[in-house]
Amino acid sequence: MADSDVEYDASNVEIEELEVDEVDESDLSEFVEVQQHPAMMQTGSYNAPSTSSAGGNSSAQSESETDDENTHQREVLIKKLVAREITFSEYQARMQQDDDLDDEDAEVDQSHKKKTTFFQDYSNARRDVLRGNLQGSPRTEGKVTLRRQRRFLPAALQALKCYTRSIRANPKNIDMRLKRARLMETRDEKQAFKYYYNMLPYIPKEQADFLISIAKRVAEKFHKETNVSAALDAMQQAYRTAKEKFNMEDINLLVELLIANGHYRRALDILAVHANVELHNYDMGAAEGTQLSPNFSIDIPDDIVLDLRTKLAVVLVHLKCEQCFDKAIDDILTHIDPENAGDCYLDVAEALMNEEHYHQALRLLVPLIKSKKFSLAAVWLRYADCSRCIENYDEAIVGYEKVISLAHHLDARLALAALLKKQGKYDEALQALEQDPDKEYLDPEVLHERCLLLHEVGRYQQFLAAGFMLLARHCYQIRKRQDIAVLSHVKYHECKDRTPGEGVPDFVTGNDLSVETEWELVLRLLTVADELRDYTYYMKLVFTLQTSKRFYNYRPELQQLALTACIYNRDPTFGLNIIRDQIRPLFNLKGDAFAAKINHPQLWNLFNLVIFISGDVRYHRYLARVFFRSVGIGVYPKVLIANYHLNCSTYKYALNEYNKIYLVTNDPLHAMMIAVTLTQIACQKFTNKKQSLIAQANVFMEKYLTSRPEELRHEAFYNLGRMYHQLGLLHLAVDYYKRVLSFDSAVVKENPQYLDLKAEAAFNLSFIYKRSGNYELARKYLYEYIQV
Repeated sequence: MADSDVEYDASNVEIEELEVDEVDESDLSEFVEVQQHPAMMQTGSYNAPSTSSAGGNSSAQSESETDDENTHQREVLIKKLVAREITFSEYQARMQQDDDLDDEDAEVDQSHKKKTTFFQDYSNARRDVLRGNLQGSPRTEGKVTLRRQRRFLPAALQALKCYTRSIRANPKNIDMRLKRARLMETRDEKQAFKYYYNMLPYIPKEQADFLISIAKRVAEKFHKETNVSAALDAMQQAYRTAKEKFNMEDINLLVELLIANGHYRRALDILAVHANVELHNYDMGAAEGTQLSPNFSIDIPDDIVLDLRTKLAVVLVHLKCEQCFDKAIDDILTHIDPENAGDCYLDVAEALMNEEHYHQALRLLVPLIKSKKFSLAAVWLRYADCSRCIENYDEAIVGYEKVISLAHHLDARLALAALLKKQGKYDEALQALEQDPDKEYLDPEVLHERCLLLHEVGRYQQFLAAGFMLLARHCYQIRKRQDIAVLSHVKYHECKDRTPGEGVPDFVTGNDLSVETEWELVLRLLTVADELRDYTYYMKLVFTLQTSKRFYNYRPELQQLALTACIYNRDPTFGLNIIRDQIRPLFNLKGDAFAAKINHPQLWNLFNLVIFISGDVRYHRYLARVFFRSVGIGVYPKVLIANYHLNCSTYKYALNEYNKIYLVTNDPLHAMMIAVTLTQIACQKFTNKKQSLIAQANVFMEKYLTSRPEELRHEAFYNLGRMYHQLGLLHLAVDYYKRVLSFDSAVVKENPQYLDLKAEAAFNLSFIYKRSGNYELARKYLYEYIQV
């Protein structure tokens, strides 16, 4: 469709109002600044400019025909702009070209006709703005020259901009401030109330009713937004200007805001003036924080309104006027019915609780819990809190139980459980913390407290189940073993359509535990699982936690725990992957940092444990690649290669590797491994020179024997006995086994579960005697050293 055929419908244009002061510089550049020209007073008749053609042979056009052509061109440009066929910059450039061809700007006679705008909704506002911009000029009745582009600007933005300029020129113009605020209220209520707030100092005393109404609106709005300081300032400005116009409702709002801001003496001053409260031995107008006189007293009139009576008691409580507490409480009990105005009782009781006067607070709370209308959960909760603070635990338990029966309250459950636990009623405490996932959303804090209590009373299976439920709410569910391999990669669950917390009950939001608290619970759960030898649970919990982004800062610890879980659960598949993931980043290090990390004994000890439980020999190729990749790896990790050859019965390769390592380290354990390798070769069927191999094995075993510490000499005796036992030299084996039985040292006594080898030596002796037919000696060693 051609541009000329496009029908422009102004109703399809979306108008957005913008505040000039809040528009960014980059956004503001999209608008065209309107050049305001001074008013021009005409003394004669109006003469239209010439519109004759420039060319001599061209036909002359009339003024109306030229205007019609320009108007048609502008309409076409507007249609293209609305249809987004051209940008605003292109539109602006073309309009600028058209304007440059005009002899002069269009003139709008304000004395005869209205200004015509593109948006008729704001015609009245723009007319008022124009007058505001010309205020104070002696030529306000003249003609004002405007550029044609002005009619295409956003009208609301232009109006607000002009209002703001007019206010800057004349800040006391209340009419302009009010119109700007009302216009802004249709777009941004928050900013509009700021305009109302800024208008308050300029409203004169003659407009007192208007001032108070605006101040109340602003105060109520700011109070809802918890901006109580600004709300108080709005009311105080009105009070300073027209205090005599304040009614009791206005005084009540002002006193409430003073109390909310902690200006208790000022509130008491106003109550004394407007509520006819008589104050004795009191300095009116004293600064906040000034201590009251010990002889201070008060007379409360009987005709004071209910809200001010309540606020007077609250003020006295916060001023710590203890000599007036009983009088104020008695006055409330006498003049206020708890069935009709129980909220007044509750306000004063909460003030007393904040000042830790719990006995006086109970005087007001007891009538409330006995009433029919105000026997609510919130009242019972405060009653229970006061009873707990004065150590009346039985009443506190009754109160908390009533709260739980009326509403599912978190603090009440926790407080009740704490009181029951203090009295030794653990079953009842656990029942108080019990939540039904079928009827309610679970609260993390209540479930966490239940976990701690289950751990404290020793119900470990329930503790493990509840703890896993709590921690799994932000993790991905592991249904089967294959999920561990998939979910261990973070990128997987970032791109797949899976939901954290699936498979567990729903939890409430907004009351979550801290990460540190949950991590402490994780360590408790793993400790208990280790004590119970429940390594399947151990492994499932650790790998589940690895899928949670919440524990991202603990990923190194979780990775190490996952490796431990694989070793404990004898699952080498994932363990080997984890240990390889720990080795891989080390190659990014340089110099001494790499040498220190790659040669750390703990790293290779864990690697050795993983391959020990796996029985898989494919790790040899991985180690060969690792050692080939870096020459900075020390000699001790290369023992794994020698062990691999020994495990594969390729003894010559193993002997070659052990020999290289022993020449560097001179370690007695490596000497023992050489002796073991030589013994294995000597035991082969088709080996030549067996006596020479056995002699060499003896030499290395002697080096091993002499190099081991004296406190651990029984270890060398045992290994010598095993070597001779394998070679069939039983008399030598029996001798060394008996040396183990007779050996004793302080180190072995301190750690018998790790270092004592008497049971192993006795079993081997029993086996030798049994094979020789000496069943009595075999039985003797079994009964004496072995316990089942």
